[in-house]
Amino acid sequence: MNRGILPILLIATAIGLFVLYINPMLQETKELRNTYSQYDTTLEQESQLRQYRDALLAKRNMISDQDMQRLESFLPDNIDNIRLIIDMNNIASQHKIQISGISLTSTVSTQKGRIGDESAIGSVAVTFTVNAQYTVFLKFLNDLQHSGRLMDVESINFSVADSTGSALGGDKYTLTVRTYWLK
Repeated sequence: MNRGILPILLIATAIGLFVLYINPMLQETKELRNTYSQYDTTLEQESQLRQYRDALLAKRNMISDQDMQRLESFLPDNIDNIRLIIDMNNIASQHKIQISGISLTSTVSTQKGRIGDESAIGSVAVTFTVNAQYTVFLKFLNDLQHSGRLMDVESINFSVADSTGSALGGDKYTLTVRTYWLK
């Protein structure tokens, strides 16, 4: 009788050992392999991103500092309303005219940016008035155009001085100019 019970006892012990110890360890090993595989994939992606970043940095380093300053001036990465108004006022003062009645309206572009769902470009509309002779006003507009900052003239309204001449020095021009920045 001992001989018949021992094999059954050993088989039951093996089944119990498998169910209670070996099978849970196999499942845990499979989970660890999946996690390891995910880490490998992440490391490969990180390596590819580093290579892409290094390629972009190499391209960036090929741009001269002077060109980079011009690019940052053309399309800055933030909006500095005060600096914008000062720059426009400096251009006007070169032509001996003054800017008055300044108002700002900030908006966001409706185009989607390259990263995510948010727009990558913001804009601000600046409305102001200048009094100048027509030829001086044209020179002022030309200097605004060549100021190095991306600007769109959205509207120009004017009123002509009377025949005796305006006390402010010429015709009255109200402009709305839109400028942009990267968000």
